[in-house]
Amino acid sequence: HSIFNAGGPVAAITAVFVDDGGVMNDKALRSPEWQRLVGEYFVPILGANQAAWAEANRVVFERLLRFLEAGPTGKNYTEWYNEYYVRWLREMAAIVGTAAPIGDAECLALAIQAYRYVTRRVRSSFPGVEEAVLALKGLGLRLYTASGETSQELDGYLTGMGVQRSFVTLYGPDLVNQAKD
Repeated sequence: HSIFNAGGPVAAITAVFVDDGGVMNDKALRSPEWQRLVGEYFVPILGANQAAWAEANRVVFERLLRFLEAGPTGKNYTEWYNEYYVRWLREMAAIVGTAAPIGDAECLALAIQAYRYVTRRVRSSFPGVEEAVLALKGLGLRLYTASGETSQELDGYLTGMGVQRSFVTLYGPDLVNQAKD
């Protein structure tokens, strides 16, 4: 629990900040899981088939990547990300050939429900991550996230991994009103 220099301990470590994508979870595994689960979620609600939704999710995510990389540029992060959610669902529905909810509020609510569904079911953690998180918590360390995913997305991923309760706060850009660079 201490940081050492040549003269001995400098400070006790009491908190650890952990990133999600690329640290706790393998992005290469997450992507196909996302595509499969998006299809699983939307077929009974909006129709079409799982393969069409999976492909639409892949295409739309690539399209919206520039939007995400640009960040909120002067907007409140949550308002900006809500715009992403609505665009994500509407563009996928257009590709699949089905109608998304007409109103922005309804579209946003459905997109957020889809994200909650998917994030809790994705299984993409690196081997041993759950055990490592529980071991760190068992040492008495306070665990936090510092991630590019929103706090709600992190809650879903970590809940699915069975380690969400090990973390004090899930810091996503929505909590600090700043995209992760």
